[in-house]
Amino acid sequence: MALGAWSTKIYAKKETVILKDHGKELKINTLDENSKSNKDDEYCDIKDPSHCDPKSKKKQDQKVDFAKSKFKTLKYNDLNKIQKKLLDAADKVSKNSHSPYSHFQVGAALLCDDGEIITGTNFENAAYGSTICAERAAILRANSQGKRNFSRIAIIGRGKDFDTIDPVSPCGSCRQVIMEISQISNKNIEVIMSNSKKDKIIISSIQELLPLGFGPQNLGIKI
Repeated sequence: MALGAWSTKIYAKKETVILKDHGKELKINTLDENSKSNKDDEYCDIKDPSHCDPKSKKKQDQKVDFAKSKFKTLKYNDLNKIQKKLLDAADKVSKNSHSPYSHFQVGAALLCDDGEIITGTNFENAAYGSTICAERAAILRANSQGKRNFSRIAIIGRGKDFDTIDPVSPCGSCRQVIMEISQISNKNIEVIMSNSKKDKIIISSIQELLPLGFGPQNLGIKI
């Protein structure tokens, strides 16, 4: 419900906040003081709302370091022969990326159960939502060849005029599709993620990247 111009007066009570709109009082229930949580998103102390103000120093000091990760980082020489071969294939195909909008080239390589490697790269579209990521491109290409059983996928990405510092990981949609083929393959697919120089690599699994994932098994479907 849209409201008109707010009164500048806000009164705090134990369980009710009273807001004045055009002379009318609107009562909004809040948490009782005794229910106060340590989490900012669960409780806002209206008597000291500075932490809710995006301009406040307290808020500005709470910076998120996206470079931090619980995953162990590796280098190219730490990989085994198969992992290196898979990552090299992903790197090679990334140069075929159609990415005139983001200028971000991504390559992916799937290892099939029969040992064949199938690659894919991102194909962007002027209608951005129609873009196909490298991981899904590889999976769809494999499916068109009748291959649906895999054990590993390697992913690498770079900018048109810059190197990536951190490993490139699958987006949410790609994780969901990898979860689908994981359940079809009945394997917790290994996911190898690398930056462009291959000096920062993370090896994980789809179940770790998408915990409590949803797939055909959840629908009681055996494929």
